[in-house]
Amino acid sequence: MLNKQANQTLVRGWLATVAPAVRAGLSSPETVAKDLLPPLASILAPALRPVPRQMLNKQEQHDLAQLVGTMLAYSLTYSLEAHKLDHGGGGGGGG
Repeated sequence: MLNKQANQTLVRGWLATVAPAVRAGLSSPETVAKDLLPPLASILAPALRPVPRQMLNKQEQHDLAQLVGTMLAYSLTYSLEAHKLDHGGGGGGGG
């Protein structure tokens, strides 16, 4: 129950930062979770090659521009996190 309340609080806080035109169709945290988050997750993960922006083809440039526009409309930010890679050298748990 606590997890659900924490998630709803998080969604309410996020909704407060979203542009009114976007927020108009999002009546509740449940609506956001069921109707918005699944398609938004795939929109925010376009198949872009890991190359400098200048090397993107026209379609990739278009996709990137749409991604940035969507992120701005929904008040989303991107944060790059470093991940350690396990190259098989001992100590790594997992299964």
